[in-house]
Amino acid sequence: MLTSGAGKDSLLCALLLDEAEVRYDVIIYLHTYYGGMESQEDLFSTASNVFNSENQHVILIYDDYYPWLRERLKRFKVSERIQISARDTGQATKGKGGGC
Repeated sequence: MLTSGAGKDSLLCALLLDEAEVRYDVIIYLHTYYGGMESQEDLFSTASNVFNSENQHVILIYDDYYPWLRERLKRFKVSERIQISARDTGQATKGKGGGC
């Protein structure tokens, strides 16, 4: 079983399995976090031509929580509040690393 993100690591793993003559299936993971499903499906269909897998399985994740959370964080200015709180408590890590 090979999981694929359609990137260079997945393609390299597929080539290694092919070279070793190992039979395998591919699992492709699509998530709305990475953009529209149609564009991801296009990317994977192009990349999957390289795989000599016996079967390809696709997992689709439609996530409406992340856009909702992002909008709430922006609306309530959470990032700005964290920066102000860090400054007020003297915990700002400007230039020292370790910050979020």
